[in-house]
Amino acid sequence: MQPVRRRGQFSDHIVGLLETLELSRDERAVRGALRKFTAAAGLQHYAYVGVSNDSIRTLTDLPSEWEGYYHDAHLSAIDPVVQQARKTVKPFWWSLAQMNLVEPDARRYRDEIGEFGVVSGMTIPVQVGFGRTAMLTFMSEHDEDAPYNITALKSAVAAVAYAHLHISSDEFAARQMLSSPLTPRELDCVMWTSLGKTKAEIAQMHGISEKTVRFHIENAQVKLNATNGPHMVRLALDRGLIPRR
Repeated sequence: MQPVRRRGQFSDHIVGLLETLELSRDERAVRGALRKFTAAAGLQHYAYVGVSNDSIRTLTDLPSEWEGYYHDAHLSAIDPVVQQARKTVKPFWWSLAQMNLVEPDARRYRDEIGEFGVVSGMTIPVQVGFGRTAMLTFMSEHDEDAPYNITALKSAVAAVAYAHLHISSDEFAARQMLSSPLTPRELDCVMWTSLGKTKAEIAQMHGISEKTVRFHIENAQVKLNATNGPHMVRLALDRGLIPRR
């Protein structure tokens, strides 16, 4: 049986998380703050997800292979917690076992993330403008009822805002580069395109043919699901694949 947690204790944990996030300026510190809060709250994992119609950014202590798979397979489109968070502005407690998952893809997602010990959790969403939603989720290995008064979670909304500001900053670009779906040459071509260079100029700079540059850029567009060059650049910037200058 899980221990009963008093609302006052939970509020203290939120205050500590806010103070740490306000002072932190790097990924390691943000991860540490989220990890400390997760443990203090008696839960097992955390996940930040920032999602729009055409891009996603995450930060989680779930195994790296899951995070990479989550990006590559575009699982945010079928993640039932993300879908619920995009429809509400209120914190909520969820249980995958108790969700009425009709679509086969959603049920498959439940089974796959369940292999990493994720059964239930609490999610605090924030609408951050331009059709984007940021959310912090703290996950449990137990299928339990909400251990907190959900109204108390409203005080955690500020924590999501702080986390969103940090994780959306350029300081996290290096981590996103490590999990980039693009090859180094594709990234290079996208970066120079973002700086206004033509295909001919990029080809001359690297001593390759313009046809080769076009090949790399077209591959990058396909991998990023971009409809054209400007869209490709925007998606690459949103995902932190190339630096903002």
